Amino acid sequence: MLTPAMLAALALPRHEAHCPARHQTYAALAGCVWDEAAEVSGEGPFALVIEHWAESGIRTLVMLWTWADDALDAKNLINATTVATIFRLPDNLIQLAVRD
Repeated sequence: MLTPAMLAALALPRHEAHCPARHQTYAALAGCVWDEAAEVSGEGPFALVIEHWAESGIRTLVMLWTWADDALDAKNLINATTVATIFRLPDNLIQLAVRD
């Protein structure tokens, strides 16, 4: 499990919505930040954003995770098993911040 110091060392980029809404969930915030996303799945403050090429163009998928460890494991698995010509692989993990 990542400790707070290890999480801080990752220097995760943070995203907040640039709109007047006060989003109550991370899924709502992710839907605002990535409004072009075809799908937002999961719940939690750690987001992996994956783009893939489809017949209709580029589709954006946002996968949310409660724990950074789980998100990093998913990122590593995706990067190890996915064909880069179909997907643009997630190069980092993004921490979402819900406004109070």
